[in-house]
Amino acid sequence: MSATFTQLLNASNDAKYLQRLNKQDFWELLFPNSEQHYVDNKWELWQEGKMEFLWSCSVDKIKILAQYIDDCKRN
Repeated sequence: MSATFTQLLNASNDAKYLQRLNKQDFWELLFPNSEQHYVDNKWELWQEGKMEFLWSCSVDKIKILAQYIDDCKRN
């Protein structure tokens, strides 16, 4: 198997942990100081497609999500 295949498979498996986030957890994790209308729009994008949401994120949000996945793996 190629390295790219392995990376995609690992990313797909890791992304499953993101399904655990409900709206409140999503808000507290990624947008703790944001207004509800802003979070509502982000949550809608999250619900429509995780990849589209990730593509719209800044590096700091990706880092937060990666840490969340790592924390889930440890528990």
